[in-house]
Amino acid sequence: MNIEEMLMKILDKLDQLDARMTCLEEKFDQLDARMTCLEEKFDQLDARVARLEEKFDQLDARVARLEEKFDQLDTRVTCLEEKLEQNRKETASLRESVDVLNVRFGIMEKQMQDISVEVTLTNKKLGDLAGNVAVFERNITRSMIRLQDAQETIITVLEHRNILPIAQ
Repeated sequence: MNIEEMLMKILDKLDQLDARMTCLEEKFDQLDARMTCLEEKFDQLDARVARLEEKFDQLDARVARLEEKFDQLDTRVTCLEEKLEQNRKETASLRESVDVLNVRFGIMEKQMQDISVEVTLTNKKLGDLAGNVAVFERNITRSMIRLQDAQETIITVLEHRNILPIAQ
């Protein structure tokens, strides 16, 4: 082979290599464009992640405040539960006192009923006594009238017999 042929082959090979290089450069440019696009998207994602992190920090702060309030509420609920338990004990004590008072009231009601019966009997006896006194007064009045009549009769008889002087 001669030099010219070799040179031609080399030139062909160089042309092929040049075509391949051009193709690689085009692909590299495409890759570079894609990388630029990816970097832009990455920057957008990075900005979004930063905003999300900021929101998460805000949420963490709110959660911390809520946990604080929950702890305060828990403390208040515990206090209320203690007061409720104390009220239950006091209520039980009051119920016992009410039961004792109910027993006493029951006894007092029985005594009041007994007194009511006694008052009723006493009123009946007083009514009977008032009737007896009225009868007694009537009888005494009749007896007094008879005695007075008898006395007048005696005086009149004695005056007629001149044992007593006549009253004028």
